[in-house]
Amino acid sequence: MALPAMKKIFHTVWHSYMNLTLWKKMVSGYVIVVLIPTLIFSVIYVKQETKNIGDRYCADEQRLLEQSYANLKEQTSQVSVVYQLFQNSQPLSGYLTGRYSSKGDEIYGYLNGIRPLFSYIHTSIRDIKEITVFSYREPLVPLSSDIIYLDTGNMASNTTLPTYKGSWKLEGDSKTPLFTFEKALFNSSFSKSIGALSITIEACNMLDIFSVNDDKTVLFGCENKWLIIRAHSVQLYTGQLVESTPIITDYLNNRHKDLFINTLDINELNGKIVSITPKSQVLKTGNLFGILLPLMLSLVFLTFIYYMIISSVIRRIIKFTGHLQKIDYNYLHVYSTEGYADEVGFLIKSYNNMILRISELVNSLNIVTLKKKEADFHALQAQIKPHFIYNSLETVRMMAEANGTPDVADILYNLGRFLRYNISSNKDVTQLKNEIENVRNYLEIYKASMGKRLEYSIEVDCSIDDLSCPGFILQPLVENCIHHGISGVNSTLVVKVRVREADGNILISVTDNGPGIPPERRLKINNVLMGIETDNGLNTLKSSIGIANVNERIKAFFGEHSGLFIENGELRGTVCTIIISNIRGD
Repeated sequence: MALPAMKKIFHTVWHSYMNLTLWKKMVSGYVIVVLIPTLIFSVIYVKQETKNIGDRYCADEQRLLEQSYANLKEQTSQVSVVYQLFQNSQPLSGYLTGRYSSKGDEIYGYLNGIRPLFSYIHTSIRDIKEITVFSYREPLVPLSSDIIYLDTGNMASNTTLPTYKGSWKLEGDSKTPLFTFEKALFNSSFSKSIGALSITIEACNMLDIFSVNDDKTVLFGCENKWLIIRAHSVQLYTGQLVESTPIITDYLNNRHKDLFINTLDINELNGKIVSITPKSQVLKTGNLFGILLPLMLSLVFLTFIYYMIISSVIRRIIKFTGHLQKIDYNYLHVYSTEGYADEVGFLIKSYNNMILRISELVNSLNIVTLKKKEADFHALQAQIKPHFIYNSLETVRMMAEANGTPDVADILYNLGRFLRYNISSNKDVTQLKNEIENVRNYLEIYKASMGKRLEYSIEVDCSIDDLSCPGFILQPLVENCIHHGISGVNSTLVVKVRVREADGNILISVTDNGPGIPPERRLKINNVLMGIETDNGLNTLKSSIGIANVNERIKAFFGEHSGLFIENGELRGTVCTIIISNIRGD
């Protein structure tokens, strides 16, 4: 059931499409062939190009983070250098181990070797906010707040002392976040921990190298705390230290898929850097326009090419259709245009050939109609009560036979048959055998009057029983032979009528032994018969339709390849040949 329904739907859609005008078909073809594929390709291309831009941005941002991380390592290495200075300081080691036996020695060691070290560090490295040394031994004299006694015996059980590896901690309040580096100090043989070093640095100053771009948010995360190094959102503030918030959670989860997020682990600080950039900042209008411009130009170019190709056909067909709408019986004109060799050009050429052929046929029909009316008029003039004439001739013939004059009876018999054919025959079409019989009667009448001065013969060498032809095409030729030939011979005028077949054509020749036609006159007649020259009075409508009339009716009946041709005989006389072309249909 589904397949017939689909076929019916397809047939309905196809039928509706085929009923559209050519311009509507062109527009629908443009939408289907050009516009929709271009839009689909544009969407795919823009998505892919947007992804490529995002990938390139994330790769560049990751490289920037790694470069900043390399700079951060230099800062942390400075802290390691500071630690080595304190670890290798003999005055500090003696102070922490109790090597000084008196308060004076302890004070002297502090003033001479320890305090200058603190001053040097603060002067050389300005990012260090505070340096504190924790002593596990209670000093003889508390000398400075930079060295604090740490009673390890009274510490809480969950308190962890700095180790030899050292560690970084993110501390401070929300407005003043600090990084604290703590590491144990050992005696000269590194066999015992004698204290600890604590170095404090402002966190924002230390991590500011990661915030080179104002269009993004940079966070540092450590132990569920987040330091906002750079804030692009109005809900976050630069330099703030906060616990994990819903805003930061949404950022990290990229719930709306509208952010580019880069992360980098900072092993030295036991945390990670997170760079967050809105996609709208990366995919700006200018970037999208740069992507869409080639697509728009391609669409315009394809539209132009499609229009030129289609209009080269459609506009010619529409103009040709407008010409066809003007065609009627009184307007048969060829369509003038440039003769291109494509299918439309072939159609126009065939149409022009058809119009020329129709014009020729219409002209031929008009001529035949006029000639028929003319012949009917002359036949009407001769049609004076034909039955009375037939009956009268028959009465005279019977009287001649009764009186013993058979020659007169034969003449009257032939005359009656001749008149009956000529007067009563009002049809355009007759049989060729009837035409032959009419010519025989005509020649018998003339022979009776001319006696030995006229001889004739009629030969039919092929089958003509079913061959139709126009009426009165042989009598005018025979009449011309007698009329023009008898005056030019001193002996007997011989008229021969022969019907034969050659190469599928029927040839009817009427030959006489008269004086013939002068070459110039004969050439003029043949040119008129072939349509090379115009008729200059060749039609003599005295007692016949005329040679030109016969030729035109033969062409109109049998086609342009048929007709009449006149030539002189081998010795003298004239040969009029009627050619009926391809009568067997080969």
